[in-house]
Amino acid sequence: MNETANRAINLCLLTTCMCCFGSTFIFITLSLQDFTALASGSGRLVVAAFISLIYLIATKNKLPSSLNIWKYVSFYGVFCLACPFLLIPFALKSLSTSETAIYLSSIPLFVLLLAWIFLKEKISLKKWFGFFIGMVGLIILSGPEGIIPTESSHSILPALILIIASILIAES
Repeated sequence: MNETANRAINLCLLTTCMCCFGSTFIFITLSLQDFTALASGSGRLVVAAFISLIYLIATKNKLPSSLNIWKYVSFYGVFCLACPFLLIPFALKSLSTSETAIYLSSIPLFVLLLAWIFLKEKISLKKWFGFFIGMVGLIILSGPEGIIPTESSHSILPALILIIASILIAES
């Protein structure tokens, strides 16, 4: 395959990912009109599991047979996949899709922080500066009411839920 065709395929894949991830919050918000937050999150998990099984069958792979692998996969699946899928609809009941996107845009920042804490990765001064700028930007975007709740604004619980979901996603 030549380089031009490879670029075109990569651009199409990137555009597909952007459309899928970018539309997530609006579809969750629409589903919350007819379903509970738990049903909405669970529905996403069922669809993801079904698509994963189709991919498994299409690629002729098999599920692991080792109990030890299943322990790790189960832990990862519950905390890094299922919990965020279930937490985000609860937050979207109180927050707008744009506020939710702002909170979840902290995921790359948490990746840097978690790599430093758990993997003992050396982080350059330039990256710490970028981290600081990113955090300040998120605080400015969320506004003072996003950090300090007032009577007219939402409670702090949805924001905390999204920060927890961001950390869990970053962990994966």
